[in-house]
Amino acid sequence: MGYNARNDEIRDNVTRMRLWMRFCSFAVICFLVYVHLGPARWQPPRTGLGWQWDHFLGYFAATSIVWLGWPNRPFVVGGFLMVTAVVLEALQVFTPDRHADFYAALYGACGALTQTLLAAFLIRVRATYYRHRFLKRETL
Repeated sequence: MGYNARNDEIRDNVTRMRLWMRFCSFAVICFLVYVHLGPARWQPPRTGLGWQWDHFLGYFAATSIVWLGWPNRPFVVGGFLMVTAVVLEALQVFTPDRHADFYAALYGACGALTQTLLAAFLIRVRATYYRHRFLKRETL
């Protein structure tokens, strides 16, 4: 196979997008720290579904964004964010206007775990699809 400038352009775009998503991952983690440890009156608005869903959906979305930065490591990302959920909830003991809640940590960790399992499933589906597509290709 010869040199293909189009493949280099695609590879550069993927690299640029991955770097952008890693920056967004860092921003999401900083936002999680701010939301958990900042003053209660500076909190962003809630969804209105209840604090359980807020924790679950927040960590589900955060895990989705961090996973896009590191797409080949869903269990590392999920494990990191599950530990982050528990640690940040435990650190709320040291804030004057909050208290640590075991169930809040559990709901956050479950949101991260759910997205991790979904990401692992999607990676396997994609790999199976491309493997079958490659095997169905006609030989020259």
